Amino acid sequence: MNINRSKTVAAFIGIFVLTTAVVSGQHPQLIVNTSHTGQVDALVWSEAHSVMVSAGSDGSIRLWDDRSLEPLRNLQVSHFPVEAVSVHPAATEVAVLTRTGTGYRLAVWDWTEPSEIFARDLSSRPLSFGFSPQGTWLVYTRTGVPSVITLSTDTWEEEQIVGVQTGIAGYFTIGASEANIMTYAPSNGRIVYTSLSDGRTLQSATTVSGLQRLRILQNRRFAIAQRGSQLIVIDIVNGSIVTSRDHTQIRDISVDPRTGSIIVLSGAMGSRMISRYHFSGNTLGLSAEITGDHILDSTAVLSFNQTLHTGGPGGRLAIVDDDALEVFGRNILRPIRSVQLATNRMLVSADSFGTSVYSDFFRGSRVIRSSERVSERMSSSDNNGNGAQGPEITVTEPDGTVSRIPGLYGRQGDRIFERSVSLQESRPELSLLRTSRFDDPVLPRAVSTIGVAQNIDVTELLNDPWPDAPDQNGTLVPLLDGDFLLWGSSAGLLQRLTADGIMEDVPNPRESENLSVRQVSSTDRGLTILYSDGTIEERHPVSLALLQSRRVANAWTAAFAREDLLVVGRNTAGASTSALVRVDPRTGETVSLQTRLFFAFRVVADPRRGAVYVLGLERSNGTTVTSLERLSGRNLNRSETIFRLPVEDVDADLVVDPLTGAVYVAAGYDGIAVWDGGDVRFLPQTAHLPRRLTLGQQKILSVNANGTVSIWDQVTEQLLADVYLFEDTRWLALGSNGGFFAADGVAVEDLLRFADPDTRVAIADARIELPLTAPRYGSGIQAEFESVLRTLGPRN
Repeated sequence: MNINRSKTVAAFIGIFVLTTAVVSGQHPQLIVNTSHTGQVDALVWSEAHSVMVSAGSDGSIRLWDDRSLEPLRNLQVSHFPVEAVSVHPAATEVAVLTRTGTGYRLAVWDWTEPSEIFARDLSSRPLSFGFSPQGTWLVYTRTGVPSVITLSTDTWEEEQIVGVQTGIAGYFTIGASEANIMTYAPSNGRIVYTSLSDGRTLQSATTVSGLQRLRILQNRRFAIAQRGSQLIVIDIVNGSIVTSRDHTQIRDISVDPRTGSIIVLSGAMGSRMISRYHFSGNTLGLSAEITGDHILDSTAVLSFNQTLHTGGPGGRLAIVDDDALEVFGRNILRPIRSVQLATNRMLVSADSFGTSVYSDFFRGSRVIRSSERVSERMSSSDNNGNGAQGPEITVTEPDGTVSRIPGLYGRQGDRIFERSVSLQESRPELSLLRTSRFDDPVLPRAVSTIGVAQNIDVTELLNDPWPDAPDQNGTLVPLLDGDFLLWGSSAGLLQRLTADGIMEDVPNPRESENLSVRQVSSTDRGLTILYSDGTIEERHPVSLALLQSRRVANAWTAAFAREDLLVVGRNTAGASTSALVRVDPRTGETVSLQTRLFFAFRVVADPRRGAVYVLGLERSNGTTVTSLERLSGRNLNRSETIFRLPVEDVDADLVVDPLTGAVYVAAGYDGIAVWDGGDVRFLPQTAHLPRRLTLGQQKILSVNANGTVSIWDQVTEQLLADVYLFEDTRWLALGSNGGFFAADGVAVEDLLRFADPDTRVAIADARIELPLTAPRYGSGIQAEFESVLRTLGPRN
């Protein structure tokens, strides 16, 4: 099954603790006031939209108000660096160019959705690209023939307008009326003007060859460009060289569209210089040179509104003057590397930091209901829906305990409510069911806890930091007894985190061999550890004692399907061997497995069903795609492809629910795919790019590319919240209805901004306050649920 669909965004439903509730109204959209997690690689200004767009090596683009310089949008468009951007002159769309493992990808995103509305994979980097002045076309130039490719922004289909007469066009610009296009060919210096209505050549000229970073000047008669160690101004009508000036190590050129100032960023990293030129009377004059420690590591430069802006490492964005930086954007996140759920806590491993988050939100009772008619279940309620004793409910606790308990039911409008008493600690819990109308014939089959009515245990996130903090690659793996193994990039870092928060070193006989750990995975069978030399160990799931060990050449990923069956994935690009082999760890016998993959980078076993799932790369129709395969049979001799994604994503991840057999895959740009034997479906999308997946307590968690964590309810598949951890160890969770939740008594309002700068509501009004104080039983449950909704719902 091929999967190729544009990114969609789920309806904003529920909030951090109100997991399946639908509340009336929304908070104004909030965004976290942070910048890129990596280097800023490009800056573009859109006068039409009054925004500055920054592009980063973290695969994201960010929109900033061009006057206040406050953040407006954050779009995670790729897991690869974004090298260049272009903004549509009228629509809220931005074209982004990213480098992939085998080429480049040109995509267009609508930043108000946000969603990807067009994408095209390219074998080589476009020589130039951008929208036409009125937005009719997206144009890019390439080394092939024809060199100029015009895409209609209505259909995204190619329109063959410009022919071969341009040669290999390294640069283009389109007139404001969109009547003609000018192209420049660096190989021979030929300038060609072509009609966009009929493709006729209108005129041509020849100038100097080999020009780079060509920029049209304010009067649009002249252009400035780099040629070797010179700045050259040319007349783009007749091709003549107007003036030139020596300037070495040029990195970027920007022209202020209002003042006409020419800004040049030059010098090696760590010794950057910014020069300001003016062009007047056919003379290129130097107005100013800025040097100093404050710009030495600048990576991008942009001038607009008579102000100079730079980008740098760590997401730094700043206004520059002669001797100082005024920083308005930087990364303030502490990236989360790994996350796991225990009974009532979330364990977080971040850079040189680890902690446990305690909250009843993480307690995952699953309530399963039969398909009784609502009318039967509500028959004892009064006309006001005040609730009454209802039929029994089957409750499955996280430990597998199944019990039947009485329930209370009520309704408010089209919402059906249930109040149940969980046997776990006998604590009252609230659940909310949603139906299209009150007399819907069948209730939903399952719904998760939305909160505890009394004494909600929500304490500060950072109340339990771990001793001996992990390194930046610390990854948590659950053990069978409820403890967790923490492993890092070096073989020596293997530590056990107990349920009491004690960190214990795990004896590791390979510590002195200076090997790195490539993979650690855990199943009911035991723990599998793969080292960089291809050695694969199986350890006891509780004691961690070494059970068996086997070395497999070129092993990239591995999983034990049975005691006598080890499946190993390899990278066989350019070789004739199979990317998947099965190994008998007792004898070392190795047998190739049938697969279409040339690189199997993630293998996960499902021992209960005798299956193995493999993520890898496959060549399909001349392109490289990411595929999910399923192996089954006694010797895993049956292979089937579950789905293919038209992207190359070697950082994709895969988990299997051992209870249900459902498979969750984070790959490409469409979010998390789910396969449980039927059609592939996708979870509601977060604004982030899911990377590392884990399951627990009826929750699906993703550690995202930018170090945030997104949480879904596994039963309802609703998106609950995105969790952010900051460098000063504060944290917050943005609920999917726009509200936010943070540790009690900790101010986080300075970390947030409204996406709409004209919003006149205080940020504090979007804060969800806990604990809840609802009557335990009262005279009827409708008032109780209305109280909960008032507490957790939008503020007026």
